[in-house]
Amino acid sequence: MNWRTKFQVVLLVAALGAATDVAYAGRACEDVVIDPTKTMVAFDTALSLAHTLDQTGQDLVILARQGQNLEKYGVTFSHAAFAVKTEGGWRVYHDLNNCGTARSTLFVQGLADFLADDLISKQVAMVIPAPWLQARLQQVLAAKEEQFRMHETAYSAVAYPFSVEYQNSNGWLLETYARAAAEVVLTNRSDAQQWLQTAGYVPSVIELGLLTRLGARMFKANVSFDDQPSHLRWQGKITASTGDSVLQFVSQGAMTNGTCHHGKFNDAVCLMSPD
Repeated sequence: MNWRTKFQVVLLVAALGAATDVAYAGRACEDVVIDPTKTMVAFDTALSLAHTLDQTGQDLVILARQGQNLEKYGVTFSHAAFAVKTEGGWRVYHDLNNCGTARSTLFVQGLADFLADDLISKQVAMVIPAPWLQARLQQVLAAKEEQFRMHETAYSAVAYPFSVEYQNSNGWLLETYARAAAEVVLTNRSDAQQWLQTAGYVPSVIELGLLTRLGARMFKANVSFDDQPSHLRWQGKITASTGDSVLQFVSQGAMTNGTCHHGKFNDAVCLMSPD
């Protein structure tokens, strides 16, 4: 890979990874003054989203948010998470990058935290898995050992979905989903990735030729692309798990809904703009 292609990859990462430069829930690691208005908006939006989720009558859904504008790369949603209904309200299970480092951690948070980032849009996507799969996913997420079974702390914003060297946030969700959905016991990440391939998971392919200058730093700790297949790199492409590719996959066999907007997705994906 020549220096120009490497630079293009780094620019791509600025788009895919900017939303993951967080300590948790999209908050920057440095001390910042909390904006009361933004906080109130996040809580109001969370209340509205919780009401919408309650109306579904379901106990577990998969959500995706727009942490960064990726439309020029053909991607709408950047980050996906599980949301589980508990006695205390909806709790979000997701993997977050630690302050722009090469590490990540799993977090369990409220809807307000999930929506507290400087999101480019309030629009949230929702997929409702089949009831049997909801139950299986709840079992997996209920135990810390199970939560972390498919987790890799070595983080890359553009981790290749079928390599165990690194993992991005959406990769953890997909591999955990695989453990719950598979008819056989998947004991490790390699098993989960093989199942995903067999089940037809298709990651997002980003054409580097579409990149424009984003004013990115040349190097970021939370970016590694040496796990990407060489034949893709020579074609000027990066393959990664995005919120879009998660939605497209988990919506297969999910519960359909004819009363909501679907956008470019199928009728099992609901696009919501909670106010």
